[in-house]
Amino acid sequence: MDLGGNSEATNGSGTTTTRANTPISSLEASTAENSGIPDGLLTTSQFDKPQEKKRAADFELERPEHDLSPTVDDSWLDTWDYRIHRCETCKRPYTGAKRLKQHNVDDNCEKMKPYQVNSKTEKQLEVDKVFELTVDCDLILVNHEVTTAGKKAFGYKVSSHTLSAYSSVFKELFGPTSTSTTAISIRKAFFSGGPPVYYELESINHKSLLIALSILYHRSSDIPEAVQFPILLGIALFTHRYAADEILKSWMGKWKDNLIPNIKKSDYGSWLFIAHIFGYRDLTASISRSLSTCTSWSSAANVLEIPGWASEGSTLLHPDLPRSVIDGLIQLRNLRVDVIRTCLQQEMTKRYVFTTTYCRASANRTECDALMFGRLMRTIELYKLKDHSPIWNKSVELICKELKEITFQSADFGLDLRDITLSESCARCQKGHFSSSNIPHTCIRQEQTSKKVELELRKLKQFSHDKCHWLPTLLLACNNALTRQDCL
Repeated sequence: MDLGGNSEATNGSGTTTTRANTPISSLEASTAENSGIPDGLLTTSQFDKPQEKKRAADFELERPEHDLSPTVDDSWLDTWDYRIHRCETCKRPYTGAKRLKQHNVDDNCEKMKPYQVNSKTEKQLEVDKVFELTVDCDLILVNHEVTTAGKKAFGYKVSSHTLSAYSSVFKELFGPTSTSTTAISIRKAFFSGGPPVYYELESINHKSLLIALSILYHRSSDIPEAVQFPILLGIALFTHRYAADEILKSWMGKWKDNLIPNIKKSDYGSWLFIAHIFGYRDLTASISRSLSTCTSWSSAANVLEIPGWASEGSTLLHPDLPRSVIDGLIQLRNLRVDVIRTCLQQEMTKRYVFTTTYCRASANRTECDALMFGRLMRTIELYKLKDHSPIWNKSVELICKELKEITFQSADFGLDLRDITLSESCARCQKGHFSSSNIPHTCIRQEQTSKKVELELRKLKQFSHDKCHWLPTLLLACNNALTRQDCL
């Protein structure tokens, strides 16, 4: 074998012949030329077979990891029912028609009513006047307002999509996913090309509703710069019912600032409702503090009443005020009343014990304590200040006003009335009981005592028992009850 690329061959006679190595391609071409095979039909499979087997063996070595994966049986897809069998009444899905049929038979589900298209011939609510707030109208809100001229119905052309965007309550009523009757009617009217759907609102002030809807639709030309209190209250009522406080709060803050300086006592309950709805903490604290002093308790109806003008009488709190706020007002009022009742109870209890003296004078302590206790019991009986007395149902202002009318009285023990002129202030002196005797007696001086007599008594310095009276303590308790800063 010649490493230079030549091959040696020995013939039959023993002669060695040297031949150059011819490339396979050249050999194929010569073979094809000699055999007469056309170009393109000659294959090299006989030369490439060892290489193909090697490649196949290599490929087979790479496949075992794929062949070892588990085989999934998906033959069930050929018979799978892709339909959802749902009950038309309760909307429950079932796996097959047989199960749905059994549900309809056993559960006694009623069939749904046939689809009805909202037509113009359908009976609609009658309105006296319609206000168009948007061109894209699919809903007409109807508001019945009772006026002096009679009951009127106003209609407002609105879009359910706009209302749903600003109010969570309207979203539940008219939203695209709502299941209410009105929402379904709106969708039916949209697909069938029917007229707008009518929806009746709870009665509310017409001007208040129109202004509130104008704010929702950003119709600035229809929004006034200032409003009256009844209109402001109506807007607050609309906000409370339909949860639209976010967009209305900025306008309400401007309007309320103009009306706060002229608040009437009879409107305190409505102002507290407005302050609570829009979250005005300072206004809530101020109004609740005032209401806790001026409201009275009606034991017959178990409600708080607000005293109005002399000709109007008492009024109740706003009917839509949350119960938690009303309970808070009742608690604030009771705290003020308890200050006065506790004072009377303490004075009465401590004076029951006769072994302890409370007189601050150096003499006649026993007589002074007995006299003060007697006058305290007489005052409680005269002004009906017992625990279950109707006076405690009155407002704190009226209770304090009545208690402040109690005449402050002081005692002078051992004063001879013949030495000074007290005939105008002492009934016993007027009767001449001691005209011929030097026996001293107890003289009661009232506030109505003349200035001349008062000066004479002060000169004698006989009235050292003025400070022993319980009335200053009671008046101080009344002032504390009125000036308490408790609020909601």
